[in-house]
Amino acid sequence: MSEFEIAALKKIVKYVAMGLVALFLLITFIKGIRVVQPGFEGVSVRLGKAQDTSLSEGVHLVIPWITTVYQVDTRIQKIEASSFEAASRDLQSVRASIVVNYNLKKEGVVNLYREIGIRYAEIVILPGVSEVYKATTANFSAEELITKRQTVSEQIKTILAERLEPLGIIVNQVNVVNFDFSNEFNSAIEAKMVAEQAAFKAEREVERIKFEAMQTKENAEGEANAVREKAKGQADSILAIAQAEAEAMELKLQFAKQEIIMLNFVEKWKGDVPSTLLLGNDAVMPIFDVSK
Repeated sequence: MSEFEIAALKKIVKYVAMGLVALFLLITFIKGIRVVQPGFEGVSVRLGKAQDTSLSEGVHLVIPWITTVYQVDTRIQKIEASSFEAASRDLQSVRASIVVNYNLKKEGVVNLYREIGIRYAEIVILPGVSEVYKATTANFSAEELITKRQTVSEQIKTILAERLEPLGIIVNQVNVVNFDFSNEFNSAIEAKMVAEQAAFKAEREVERIKFEAMQTKENAEGEANAVREKAKGQADSILAIAQAEAEAMELKLQFAKQEIIMLNFVEKWKGDVPSTLLLGNDAVMPIFDVSK
Protein backbone atom coordinates (compact mmCIF):
# COMPACT_ATOMS: atom_id res chain seq x y z
CA MET A 1 0.00 0.00 0.00
CA SER A 2 1.42 3.37 -1.00
CA GLU A 3 1.99 6.27 1.37
CA PHE A 4 -0.87 8.16 -0.31
CA GLU A 5 -3.30 5.32 0.35
CA ILE A 6 -2.12 5.03 3.94
CA ALA A 7 -2.64 8.77 4.48
CA ALA A 8 -6.11 8.60 2.95
CA LEU A 9 -7.00 5.63 5.16
CA LYS A 10 -5.84 7.51 8.27
CA LYS A 11 -8.01 10.46 7.30
CA ILE A 12 -11.00 8.16 6.84
CA VAL A 13 -10.41 6.57 10.25
CA LYS A 14 -10.03 9.99 11.80
CA TYR A 15 -13.27 11.27 10.29
CA VAL A 16 -15.11 8.12 11.31
CA ALA A 17 -13.81 8.46 14.85
CA MET A 18 -14.84 12.10 14.96
CA GLY A 19 -18.26 11.17 13.64
CA LEU A 20 -18.66 8.47 16.22
CA VAL A 21 -17.61 10.87 18.97
CA ALA A 22 -20.07 13.48 17.70
CA LEU A 23 -22.81 10.86 17.51
CA PHE A 24 -22.01 9.74 21.04
CA LEU A 25 -22.09 13.31 22.29
CA LEU A 26 -25.41 13.90 20.50
CA ILE A 27 -26.92 10.77 21.96
CA THR A 28 -25.56 11.70 25.38
CA PHE A 29 -27.09 15.16 25.08
CA ILE A 30 -30.44 13.72 24.00
CA LYS A 31 -30.32 11.18 26.80
CA GLY A 32 -29.75 14.02 29.24
CA ILE A 33 -33.01 15.73 28.24
CA ARG A 34 -36.09 14.72 30.22
CA VAL A 35 -39.62 16.04 29.64
CA VAL A 36 -42.08 15.82 32.53
CA GLN A 37 -45.68 15.86 31.27
CA PRO A 38 -48.36 18.20 32.70
CA GLY A 39 -50.01 16.74 35.80
CA PHE A 40 -46.94 14.67 36.64
CA GLU A 41 -43.96 15.08 38.93
CA GLY A 42 -40.59 13.54 38.06
CA VAL A 43 -38.55 11.47 40.54
CA SER A 44 -34.89 11.55 39.54
CA VAL A 45 -32.92 8.41 40.46
CA ARG A 46 -29.15 8.66 39.97
CA LEU A 47 -27.10 5.50 40.42
CA GLY A 48 -29.92 3.95 42.43
CA LYS A 49 -30.42 6.97 44.73
CA ALA A 50 -33.52 9.15 44.55
CA GLN A 51 -32.72 12.82 44.48
CA ASP A 52 -34.27 15.00 47.18
CA THR A 53 -35.97 17.40 44.76
CA SER A 54 -38.59 16.27 42.30
CA LEU A 55 -38.83 17.56 38.73
CA SER A 56 -41.86 19.69 37.89
CA GLU A 57 -43.58 19.58 34.51
CA GLY A 58 -41.42 20.80 31.61
CA VAL A 59 -37.95 20.14 30.17
CA HIS A 60 -35.02 19.19 32.42
CA LEU A 61 -31.36 18.32 31.87
CA VAL A 62 -30.00 15.37 33.83
CA ILE A 63 -26.79 13.40 33.85
CA PRO A 64 -27.31 10.81 31.11
CA TRP A 65 -26.69 7.09 31.31
CA ILE A 66 -26.68 7.10 35.12
CA THR A 67 -29.98 8.94 35.77
CA THR A 68 -33.51 7.58 35.42
CA VAL A 69 -36.59 9.78 35.76
CA TYR A 70 -39.86 8.19 36.92
CA GLN A 71 -42.96 10.24 36.20
CA VAL A 72 -45.53 10.12 39.00
CA ASP A 73 -49.12 11.13 38.30
CA THR A 74 -50.27 13.89 40.70
CA ARG A 75 -53.69 14.42 39.11
CA ILE A 76 -56.90 13.25 40.79
CA GLN A 77 -57.15 9.51 40.29
CA LYS A 78 -59.81 6.95 40.98
CA ILE A 79 -59.42 3.55 42.49
CA GLU A 80 -62.40 1.21 42.69
CA ALA A 81 -62.50 -1.87 44.82
CA SER A 82 -65.24 -4.42 45.31
CA SER A 83 -65.85 -7.45 47.49
CA PHE A 84 -64.77 -5.71 50.67
CA GLU A 85 -66.33 -7.93 53.31
CA ALA A 86 -67.13 -6.88 56.88
CA ALA A 87 -69.68 -7.37 59.65
CA SER A 88 -72.25 -4.83 60.76
CA ARG A 89 -72.99 -3.97 64.39
CA ASP A 90 -75.78 -6.56 64.39
CA LEU A 91 -73.35 -9.14 62.94
CA GLN A 92 -74.75 -9.15 59.41
CA SER A 93 -72.26 -10.02 56.68
CA VAL A 94 -71.84 -7.05 54.35
CA ARG A 95 -69.93 -6.77 51.08
CA ALA A 96 -69.34 -3.35 49.55
CA SER A 97 -68.01 -1.69 46.42
CA ILE A 98 -66.07 1.47 47.23
CA VAL A 99 -64.69 4.20 44.96
CA VAL A 100 -61.89 6.45 46.24
CA ASN A 101 -60.76 9.66 44.51
CA TYR A 102 -57.28 10.77 45.54
CA ASN A 103 -54.22 12.67 44.41
CA LEU A 104 -50.58 12.90 45.45
CA LYS A 105 -48.87 15.90 46.99
CA LYS A 106 -46.24 17.18 44.57
CA GLU A 107 -43.81 17.88 47.39
CA GLY A 108 -44.27 14.35 48.75
CA VAL A 109 -43.70 12.18 45.66
CA VAL A 110 -39.98 11.63 46.41
CA ASN A 111 -40.61 10.29 49.93
CA LEU A 112 -43.54 8.23 48.65
CA TYR A 113 -41.29 6.67 46.00
CA ARG A 114 -38.54 6.01 48.53
CA GLU A 115 -40.77 4.45 51.17
CA ILE A 116 -43.35 2.63 49.06
CA GLY A 117 -42.54 2.82 45.36
CA ILE A 118 -44.80 3.34 42.39
CA ARG A 119 -47.21 0.56 43.42
CA TYR A 120 -48.48 2.63 46.36
CA ALA A 121 -52.15 2.08 45.40
CA GLU A 122 -51.85 -1.68 45.87
CA ILE A 123 -49.59 -1.43 48.90
CA VAL A 124 -51.25 1.23 51.07
CA ILE A 125 -54.49 2.57 49.59
CA LEU A 126 -56.46 -0.65 49.01
CA PRO A 127 -55.46 -2.27 52.34
CA GLY A 128 -56.23 1.01 54.10
CA VAL A 129 -59.68 1.19 52.53
CA SER A 130 -60.40 -2.41 53.56
CA GLU A 131 -59.32 -1.88 57.17
CA VAL A 132 -61.16 1.43 57.58
CA TYR A 133 -64.29 -0.01 55.98
CA LYS A 134 -64.35 -2.89 58.45
CA ALA A 135 -63.85 -0.57 61.42
CA THR A 136 -66.56 1.85 60.24
CA THR A 137 -69.12 -0.82 59.35
CA ALA A 138 -68.95 -2.22 62.86
CA ASN A 139 -70.46 1.04 64.15
CA PHE A 140 -73.69 0.71 62.14
CA SER A 141 -76.47 -1.83 61.97
CA ALA A 142 -77.21 -3.41 58.61
CA GLU A 143 -80.30 -1.25 58.20
CA GLU A 144 -78.38 1.92 59.08
CA LEU A 145 -75.75 1.07 56.46
CA ILE A 146 -78.52 1.38 53.88
CA THR A 147 -80.28 4.45 55.25
CA LYS A 148 -77.08 6.30 56.28
CA ARG A 149 -74.83 5.44 53.35
CA GLN A 150 -73.62 9.03 52.97
CA THR A 151 -72.65 9.16 56.65
CA VAL A 152 -70.75 5.88 56.29
CA SER A 153 -68.88 7.24 53.25
CA GLU A 154 -67.93 10.43 55.10
CA GLN A 155 -66.61 8.53 58.11
CA ILE A 156 -64.52 6.25 55.88
CA LYS A 157 -63.12 9.32 54.08
CA THR A 158 -62.21 11.06 57.34
CA ILE A 159 -60.37 8.10 58.84
CA LEU A 160 -58.69 7.10 55.55
CA ALA A 161 -57.49 10.67 54.97
CA GLU A 162 -55.85 10.74 58.41
CA ARG A 163 -54.00 7.50 57.62
CA LEU A 164 -52.78 8.43 54.13
CA GLU A 165 -52.03 12.14 54.50
CA PRO A 166 -48.62 11.57 56.20
CA LEU A 167 -47.61 9.52 53.14
CA GLY A 168 -48.39 12.42 50.82
CA ILE A 169 -51.72 10.97 49.61
CA ILE A 170 -54.74 13.28 49.70
CA VAL A 171 -58.17 11.61 49.84
CA ASN A 172 -60.69 13.79 47.98
CA GLN A 173 -63.82 11.67 48.11
CA VAL A 174 -65.05 8.24 49.15
CA ASN A 175 -68.28 6.74 47.82
CA VAL A 176 -69.80 3.47 48.93
CA VAL A 177 -71.37 2.47 45.63
CA ASN A 178 -73.19 -0.63 46.76
CA PHE A 179 -73.88 -2.83 49.78
CA ASP A 180 -74.50 -6.51 49.29
CA PHE A 181 -76.08 -8.53 52.12
CA SER A 182 -76.92 -12.19 52.58
CA ASN A 183 -80.01 -13.64 50.90
CA GLU A 184 -81.72 -14.08 54.28
CA PHE A 185 -81.21 -10.44 55.18
CA ASN A 186 -82.35 -9.26 51.75
CA SER A 187 -85.53 -11.32 52.16
CA ALA A 188 -86.11 -9.83 55.62
CA ILE A 189 -85.61 -6.31 54.26
CA GLU A 190 -88.01 -6.98 51.42
CA ALA A 191 -90.64 -8.32 53.83
CA LYS A 192 -90.19 -5.29 56.08
CA MET A 193 -90.58 -2.93 53.14
CA VAL A 194 -93.77 -4.69 52.08
CA ALA A 195 -95.12 -4.42 55.65
CA GLU A 196 -94.17 -0.74 55.84
CA GLN A 197 -95.87 -0.07 52.52
CA ALA A 198 -99.01 -1.83 53.74
CA ALA A 199 -98.93 0.12 57.00
CA PHE A 200 -98.43 3.37 55.10
CA LYS A 201 -101.33 2.55 52.79
CA ALA A 202 -103.55 1.74 55.79
CA GLU A 203 -102.52 4.98 57.49
CA ARG A 204 -103.36 6.94 54.37
CA GLU A 205 -106.74 5.23 54.21
CA VAL A 206 -107.44 6.14 57.84
CA GLU A 207 -106.46 9.74 57.12
CA ARG A 208 -108.76 9.77 54.10
CA ILE A 209 -111.68 8.46 56.17
CA LYS A 210 -110.99 11.03 58.90
CA PHE A 211 -110.87 13.79 56.32
CA GLU A 212 -114.12 12.71 54.71
CA ALA A 213 -115.79 12.43 58.14
CA MET A 214 -114.57 15.90 59.03
CA GLN A 215 -115.86 17.25 55.73
CA THR A 216 -119.23 15.59 56.35
CA LYS A 217 -119.35 17.03 59.87
CA GLU A 218 -118.48 20.50 58.64
CA ASN A 219 -121.08 20.28 55.89
CA ALA A 220 -123.71 19.10 58.39
CA GLU A 221 -122.81 21.87 60.82
CA GLY A 222 -123.01 24.38 57.99
CA GLU A 223 -126.42 23.15 56.94
CA ALA A 224 -127.62 23.13 60.58
CA ASN A 225 -126.38 26.67 61.07
CA ALA A 226 -128.17 27.74 57.89
CA VAL A 227 -131.42 26.10 59.02
CA ARG A 228 -131.00 27.64 62.48
CA GLU A 229 -130.41 31.11 61.04
CA LYS A 230 -133.42 30.72 58.72
CA ALA A 231 -135.64 29.54 61.57
CA LYS A 232 -134.42 32.38 63.76
CA GLY A 233 -135.17 34.85 61.02
CA GLN A 234 -138.64 33.41 60.54
CA ALA A 235 -139.24 33.42 64.32
CA ASP A 236 -138.07 37.03 64.58
CA SER A 237 -140.36 37.96 61.70
CA ILE A 238 -143.35 36.18 63.28
CA LEU A 239 -142.59 37.78 66.65
CA ALA A 240 -142.38 41.21 65.08
CA ILE A 241 -145.70 40.66 63.29
CA ALA A 242 -147.29 39.38 66.52
CA GLN A 243 -146.00 42.38 68.45
CA ALA A 244 -147.31 44.75 65.81
CA GLU A 245 -150.71 43.05 65.85
CA ALA A 246 -150.74 43.12 69.67
CA GLU A 247 -149.95 46.83 69.67
CA ALA A 248 -152.66 47.45 67.08
CA MET A 249 -155.13 45.41 69.11
CA GLU A 250 -154.24 47.37 72.25
CA LEU A 251 -154.85 50.64 70.43
CA LYS A 252 -158.19 49.33 69.20
CA LEU A 253 -159.09 48.32 72.76
CA GLN A 254 -158.19 51.77 74.05
CA PHE A 255 -160.31 53.42 71.39
CA ALA A 256 -163.13 50.96 72.09
CA LYS A 257 -162.97 51.74 75.84
CA GLN A 258 -163.16 55.47 75.17
CA GLU A 259 -166.11 54.94 72.83
CA ILE A 260 -167.87 52.77 75.45
CA ILE A 261 -167.26 55.34 78.15
CA MET A 262 -168.56 58.06 75.90
CA LEU A 263 -171.59 55.95 74.97
CA ASN A 264 -172.36 55.25 78.62
CA PHE A 265 -172.02 58.95 79.38
CA VAL A 266 -174.32 59.87 76.57
CA GLU A 267 -176.85 57.21 77.57
CA LYS A 268 -176.87 58.46 81.18
CA TRP A 269 -176.87 62.21 80.33
CA LYS A 270 -180.26 63.81 80.74
CA GLY A 271 -179.55 66.98 78.92
CA ASP A 272 -178.55 69.02 82.00
CA VAL A 273 -175.80 71.62 81.54
CA PRO A 274 -173.80 72.86 84.50
CA SER A 275 -174.34 76.47 85.45
CA THR A 276 -170.72 77.09 86.41
CA LEU A 277 -167.31 75.91 85.33
CA LEU A 278 -164.56 75.48 87.89
CA LEU A 279 -161.32 77.17 86.85
CA GLY A 280 -157.91 77.29 88.47
CA ASN A 281 -157.30 79.24 91.75
CA ASP A 282 -160.80 78.30 92.93
CA ALA A 283 -162.32 80.68 90.36
CA VAL A 284 -165.84 79.94 89.10
CA MET A 285 -167.11 80.96 85.71
CA PRO A 286 -170.91 81.03 85.06
CA ILE A 287 -172.26 79.15 82.05
CA PHE A 288 -175.30 80.50 80.23
CA ASP A 289 -177.83 78.20 78.70
CA VAL A 290 -178.01 79.19 75.07
CA SER A 291 -180.78 76.69 74.29
CA LYS A 292 -183.42 78.89 75.89
